[in-house]
Amino acid sequence: MGFWDKVKSAATSAKCLTGWHAGDYSPITGKPQCNVEKTCPDCNKYITAIKHKFNEWQYINSVHSHKCDSFRSCIHCDAQETKRLHEFKEKGKNSSCRIIKQCSVCHEEELGSTSHNWTQLMGRDLKIQGKRKCRDCGTVEN
Repeated sequence: MGFWDKVKSAATSAKCLTGWHAGDYSPITGKPQCNVEKTCPDCNKYITAIKHKFNEWQYINSVHSHKCDSFRSCIHCDAQETKRLHEFKEKGKNSSCRIIKQCSVCHEEELGSTSHNWTQLMGRDLKIQGKRKCRDCGTVEN
């Protein structure tokens, strides 16, 4: 066995020890298609996994749930995932120049990042004694 064969063998062993097994998954006979299996050709380990294939998110639309509560289902089995899915759009800024975002579905608001409107002269930030000032909230920054 040559030097490069030993290097390749060591790399393959390390790969399998860390869980990075080779081979392609295939559906397990008699189970939903999201149940898959493979045998690693490098270490002969038999591996099973569940790999759901979900449809698009849909709003739940129930009087007992939040307007933005959503779900999606696996197309092969009855597994479901749920999450709150807001559609935020910028509404404006508050007095500290934090961007206000509002959900177009439920109207919930959240604060985003700060976006100052620095005083400018001829397209460049105007600095006086190395400091610039926001025209909207008055924040002074070096």
